[in-house]
Parts: sequence; structure tokens; C-alpha cells
Amino acid sequence: MSRPVADLADIHGVPEAALAPEVLAALPPTSPPAPWALRLDAILWIHQATDEALDLVAPALRGGRHLPLTVGGFVRYHETPVGPYSEVFGSPVVLVRRGLTMGTVPFMVVDSLASIRGGRENWALPKSLGAFAWEGDDAVRAHGESPAGAWSVSARARPVGPPLPTWAPAWNRQATPDGRVLRIAARARGLAKMATVHVDSSGPSLPSWLVPGEHVGIVLRRGRMTFGAPKVVG
Repeated sequence: MSRPVADLADIHGVPEAALAPEVLAALPPTSPPAPWALRLDAILWIHQATDEALDLVAPALRGGRHLPLTVGGFVRYHETPVGPYSEVFGSPVVLVRRGLTMGTVPFMVVDSLASIRGGRENWALPKSLGAFAWEGDDAVRAHGESPAGAWSVSARARPVGPPLPTWAPAWNRQATPDGRVLRIAARARGLAKMATVHVDSSGPSLPSWLVPGEHVGIVLRRGRMTFGAPKVVG
């Protein structure tokens, strides 16, 4: 059964992830359930977390160990259950649970209303709405207006070396408005190149934790991912 749209607005996120009332009202009435099979290209980067980063994690997820590393990325989805769309996201720290490293995402913006509904309803991902401008495969800018103010993120990647076949499992944890903790498993494969990624960010919170500058990263091409159904673990 689909959740009321009012519930979907309460997903934990940074100020830039808040849904404007007109976006909330425009969401489709239903969403394809998880898992989702996806075909994609991506620019990903990592940097040391700032002192503010842990405060952005949902309170239900702050207990236990974490690594002070921030992961950011742009993804261009070519095939999904809701059609093609673009995405930018940020995970302020890396959680460590039972020997596994896991992301947690309080910032995720897409240019698809159907993806917003799917992300919030299936996985408690705080997707909100933005606009994207790609320059080829290695440069992109996203921007938008949230109730807290205007924001933008851009990335320009300089790939180096040959593309290498890559396969990787990944895990994520998200907190629902009613206090449940969700664990989400994903599997991804594709061709990856190491890269230097120049990042810029602006907005109410983004520059304080999604840090502008030159960062180590990768570009992923011809990627395929399965984003699994969540499991309640707390």
C-alpha cells in the first residue's frame, strides 16, 4: 500500500533536501516497489569528513563506529523502473556496523518526480527536485530551490588510466520517520577509471560538509546496479 504523501515529507535530510509543498503535491500516487534494476554512468568522489558531518546523520544512525569520510556523486541513470533521470547525492560519514562499511544519505536530488516518490517510499531516501546540466560524461552541475534556500553542486572529472572492470557490493542505512532503521544492499558493476574530481557547492548546508575542491574519485561507465528491498534492522 502506498504511503500518504504527508509521510513522505518527513524523511530525515539536510535543508537542501526538504520538499517544497508544490513538489510534494505533484508526486505521482504510487511507486514501483524495490528492488530496482538500473543502468547508469557516474562520477564519484571521496574526501575527509568535516567536524559538522556527523551531525547531519539521522539520530537513529549515530550510535556505533563511523569513518570520517564523505562520499559524493553524480549519477546519470539511463534505464530504471521510472525512466531515465539524473541524481546528485552526499553521504557525510561512512558507518561501520558488524564489520561492514555503509553509507547513509541525507542529501539526494533528482530531476524526476517519480524517482522522488520511489526513493522516499521504498528506502527513506530524502530525494528532492533539482535541475541538471551535463557537459559530456565528465562534467555536470545541479541546482535547485529548497524551502531553506537556493543550492548548487558541480563536478568536473579528469579520468586517468585504462578502464578496469569493477564489481562491488554496497550497503546503506536510512532511518524512517517512525524510528525504524533500514539496511539496503546494492550490487554494482561496470568499467571504472580513477579520476581527480573538482567539486563546487553552495547552499544553506552543503559547503560545510560536501567540501569544494579537488578530490580523489572515479568515473564509472556502462554501469549496472541492483538496489535491493530494504530490511528493517532496528
